[in-house]
Formats: sequence, structure tokens, C-alpha cells
Amino acid sequence: GKTFVGLKILYYAVMKGHSAHNIELLDFLKLIRREFSEEKLNYIIKEISSVDILMIDEIGNESKQSNHAVSEFKSLYKHRVSLGKPTILISNYGFSEFQKRYGKSIATMVKSHSRVLDFTGSGDVRGSKCRGDMELFFKSLK
Repeated sequence: GKTFVGLKILYYAVMKGHSAHNIELLDFLKLIRREFSEEKLNYIIKEISSVDILMIDEIGNESKQSNHAVSEFKSLYKHRVSLGKPTILISNYGFSEFQKRYGKSIATMVKSHSRVLDFTGSGDVRGSKCRGDMELFFKSLK
């Protein structure tokens, strides 16, 4: 449900002529761990971080959370904030759990530069029960 909503936002952005990219955090971390040349790695990071709208999905689902993973995620998000580019962050964790996992500094940055939507208790938006609310949401994006 959350990923679907994020992808719909990216879809509407692309239809309006914006560039967009979706990546799972784990895939991003795997990319930067590969043994690319410095030049190739910088190109990949620049490509991912410079799109008009970036969606980072599955935040918190890394099999092993390390200081390196937190640092790379924070660096990517901070770079996007400095460029004034919107980033959609999707996680199964509430904001307080996100703060525990990634630290107060990035949580503060997210809270001050983002709109946090809490889907807790809203049910599965893919089900017919929430379909009307979902359609209204997407119509408001047009």
C-alpha cells in the first residue's frame, strides 16, 4: 500500500515532465558497496541523488544495520535536502522507531524538511475499504 502510493506520486511527477527514480535502501547500499571505480561510483550516486523526485523504499529492512548504512542514507538524504529536491521515504516503522534506528539528527532533518504521513491503523489501501480515500488523494495530485 505505501509503496503503491509512492509509485503513483512518481507516476504523476513523470507525467508532468519531472525525472523520478525509485530505489530500495538495501539496493542503494549494495550499489555503493560494489567495487566500482571512484568515478563510476560518483556517477551512480549523482544520478540517483539528482533526479527531481526520489523514492527510497523499504527503509529499516536492511538485514544488518551498520553505522556505514546509516551514514550513507543520511548523506543521500542531506544532499537532496541541500538541492531542495523532494524525497519520498517509505518504511514500515513509525517515526519514533525511525528515529531510534537512524538517529535524532536525520529524524530532525526529515521532520523539518518533509511531510510525515502515518499509515498506522489505516488498513490496507489496496482493499476496497480505502479505495475511495485513495482515489481522492490521487485526484488532488493532478
